[in-house]
Amino acid sequence: MRRFERTNLMKMKFFCVALFSLFVSSLSAQKSRYVYNNPVDSSYNCFLEILPDSKPYNGLIVRDFSRLPDLTKKSFYRFGDLALERGFVVLYVMTSNIFPELYFSDEGPNLLDEMIAEVVEKNNIPKQNIFIGGISASGTRALRYAQYCNSGKSKNDVKIAGAFIVDSPLDMDRFYRSSQQILKRNAKNGTLWEANLMVNLLNKEMGGSPDDFQEAYQNASVYSYNLPNGGNAHWLLSTPLIIYHEPDVDWWLAERSSTLYDINSFDIVAFVNSLSLNGSTNITLKTTTGKGFDRAGKRKPHSWSIVDELELITWIENHCR
Repeated sequence: MRRFERTNLMKMKFFCVALFSLFVSSLSAQKSRYVYNNPVDSSYNCFLEILPDSKPYNGLIVRDFSRLPDLTKKSFYRFGDLALERGFVVLYVMTSNIFPELYFSDEGPNLLDEMIAEVVEKNNIPKQNIFIGGISASGTRALRYAQYCNSGKSKNDVKIAGAFIVDSPLDMDRFYRSSQQILKRNAKNGTLWEANLMVNLLNKEMGGSPDDFQEAYQNASVYSYNLPNGGNAHWLLSTPLIIYHEPDVDWWLAERSSTLYDINSFDIVAFVNSLSLNGSTNITLKTTTGKGFDRAGKRKPHSWSIVDELELITWIENHCR
């Protein structure tokens, strides 16, 4: 496959700047590498690999984003730094140009599988210590990929040692019906925009509503409330999971005209309950209060700020094999 790379060595001599495209990382890494598998389209099918200061590496942490981070800008959060300090390679990937991508098919997971396998082999990363996670749709993709691997679809025999999600939608049937109701009651602007987006996207990707294409919705969901044992949820029974959410009902009601059925906590609590009832013994639910804020400091429960980043990286370390 044709591609091009950009490499960064923080201690490289000045004259090398003329020969290579360099990026100064805001993270504490010594080396980073941007890889674009299609040199004429950088909108997806690309990744950013960041290596810790020293070997051996403890494992790999994968984050699937809508765009790759710009390493010339300092990150608002510390999780990347903490991962590198603890000896984990950090891999940011873009596996789709659909927004929001929720892995309705295996196309995205297939790309992700190839990227992970390449990075693991190239850097001699312990294959038993691959972790994946994210917030919102990125977290949904993380769990869908873990299910993809656990169901035997990984052509590279990738196994996920643990997954972490932050306020992610899990049941596409619920997501569609909630979005429909939001549009009918003409809720507040931000909620209306997302509801319209999701109804159009799901109609396109699933073929129509869950009333007419129920099986398609169930096949594309991490969890299905209306199926015995949660549908695809059973593929995660043996996978360690940590889940963060902040169900601030007062905020959602006042700021978004949303009910409990309209927020991702509805899926998350039902998902955790289903896994627990079916024998999962390694699932951790972290319900926070008053921690969700956006980068401007405004209240927002649906935010990475609800995550205790030190706690999360320690959880990952504790699940290394």
